[in-house]
Amino acid sequence: MSKKLVNNMFSIIDKRQFQRLSEVFCDDIIYERPGYETIRGIEELIHFYKNVRIIILGEHLVDKVVAEQSSGASWGTFQGQDRDLADFKVRFSDCYTFEGKKVKTRITYFFKPAI
Repeated sequence: MSKKLVNNMFSIIDKRQFQRLSEVFCDDIIYERPGYETIRGIEELIHFYKNVRIIILGEHLVDKVVAEQSSGASWGTFQGQDRDLADFKVRFSDCYTFEGKKVKTRITYFFKPAI
């Protein structure tokens, strides 16, 4: 179930169907992502994707999803455009915990120079 959940999550995000995020994330989701304050709760998550995230369009090209009953990870490449309409491509990885049939926590990492 969790591999399908992760793939569905990326599909919802890539299609910008942000009101559907509650289908794949717990109401009390905790999401950590470089460069942003920790996002807590589904309303903050929807606000982030609609109003804060620098990406305006793009696609996650997932190389692999591994998942157990309560945790998982995925990695691949994201390619898209930012709010300045600049094209970009970046490798990513995510770590998850699951509760029921939804994502409870998510941590995203990007493969790019930072230090």
